[in-house]
Amino acid sequence: MSRNDARHLPLTTALLATAALLLAGCAAADDEPDDVVAADASAPAAVAPATSSDCAGGVVVDPQGSPDEQKLYTAIVLSKVSGSGEVAVVDSWDRQEDAGLKVRGGATDAQQAVLDDALAGGLLAVQRAPRLADPAELLVGKDKGRYVQYSYTRRSTQDVVVSCADGTEPVEASWTSFELVSTGLSSCTDTPDPVSEFVAADAISTYCDRA
Repeated sequence: MSRNDARHLPLTTALLATAALLLAGCAAADDEPDDVVAADASAPAAVAPATSSDCAGGVVVDPQGSPDEQKLYTAIVLSKVSGSGEVAVVDSWDRQEDAGLKVRGGATDAQQAVLDDALAGGLLAVQRAPRLADPAELLVGKDKGRYVQYSYTRRSTQDVVVSCADGTEPVEASWTSFELVSTGLSSCTDTPDPVSEFVAADAISTYCDRA
């Protein structure tokens, strides 16, 4: 996906609020490790073997409708490079939303075993939001100036029902996963003006000293 595509995406209220908090230092980066397994809850029906549960015919996942997809920024880092090449992070923000499965209304021990089998069988594997590279490494050799580092992803959510293949022990849950669309680095002096190419334009405009 090109930055030009991102420029025309709708600016949501939630992301505007996040952008406003960015320079106020109200958010921090997520330090969890990257544990990534690609999968899709809307894939054709498959059966996972029952290892934790008592499902004689295995475990299945029934997607409820189509996934809800949204493209958004999941991480931003604002940095400065001095005349001597020293890199200083001015501020950073991370969406800090966990990928995975959220159960509605709790689950019994038997239902939790069904969920465990679905996860172990790869029916509900997810991909977490990607982390940004270390600015100190990314900005080595860059000219003096201000830089904006970002991660732009596709966030997918979907309601699912996980159960034994015969329909017993059903569990209603919500599934969330992320897919990287674009990651990159822009200088405040880039041409064309990088500010117009970011959803968080207000925060970046302030950082880049735009009028």
